[in-house]
Amino acid sequence: IELLSNPALFILDEPDSGLDGVMARELFLRLRSIANNNKIVIVITHSPDRVIDLFDDVIVLAKDSTRIGRLAFYGTVEDTRAFFGKNSMEEIVKTVNQVEEGGEGLADEYILKYSRMVQNG
Repeated sequence: IELLSNPALFILDEPDSGLDGVMARELFLRLRSIANNNKIVIVITHSPDRVIDLFDDVIVLAKDSTRIGRLAFYGTVEDTRAFFGKNSMEEIVKTVNQVEEGGEGLADEYILKYSRMVQNG
């Protein structure tokens, strides 16, 4: 229905939730097609690795010791992997997630590292 109004911006929160891998991939292929038609598509997903090849850029948000939604990184898929020293997006999520969430609890470290990188150009 939203496509009928021909919006320039799409923001989708976990559109692949509850879908099997094949259906999720098909959905993301359609979203890629929309993006290829000069539209902005922003997607939140908790299963990025199965569709990461379709992304232009990645935004990693994290909960640090004081706030949620802090910017831990923004860049290409390749740059994101290099910045975190990880091969998969799911490994990156685990790295920045809090210990009580099953992660490594390194959000503060990466938020600071990214902030310094941006400041230093």
